[in-house]
Amino acid sequence: MRSLRNFIAAIEPWYDWGYWGGTSTKDERGGDGWRFEIEWLGFQIFIAFTRFPKEK
Repeated sequence: MRSLRNFIAAIEPWYDWGYWGGTSTKDERGGDGWRFEIEWLGFQIFIAFTRFPKEK
């Protein structure tokens, strides 16, 4: 029974989402955005959308 619990815990996906703050690598501007992260069976996928203000 213990190995069954460990197996179920291993295949259960883990996920998280929320607000994200990013920094541009081109210049030192920062912006706000949104992110989604999922981890399942040893694979991790991270998706982030960030908008930067226009240069003045």
